Amino acid sequence: MNFVGQLIELGLNDESPIIGLTEEEINEIQIAQKVVLPTEFVKFLQQCGRSAGSYGRDVETFYNAYKVLKEWFFEAVEEFSTKMQIPSTAFFFSSYQGSQYDYFLCNEGPDPAVYRAYPELSRLEKIANSFSEYFSVGAWQYANSIYQK
Repeated sequence: MNFVGQLIELGLNDESPIIGLTEEEINEIQIAQKVVLPTEFVKFLQQCGRSAGSYGRDVETFYNAYKVLKEWFFEAVEEFSTKMQIPSTAFFFSSYQGSQYDYFLCNEGPDPAVYRAYPELSRLEKIANSFSEYFSVGAWQYANSIYQK
């Protein structure tokens, strides 16, 4: 998928740069989280893993967050004293105000489904059939929402 092209087409490249990650940075993330990332997400990281223009600016995501989001999720689960079973292959890539965490399972193929976890509510739900779908829908929402312009 051409993530950068989609961001440009939607006009999400006007306020902030679109910057990818190096192979070394991607490897650091995989080592820190003890996972092998799916192919499509690696493509996303290579194209816009540090900054994706206006996309994602109201959530904890991108390079600095990828190494710690899983830890933050389990801290929230502990804080709310809830019980949530998350497979060890889960990779958390986004968080909104510490109340919802988006993740996929690294062993579900090259473009895995995306799930959302709500630690306070002890609730999980599938929100996209693939990371590509998640990104496309999310980018369109950013381009057509109050977050843009």
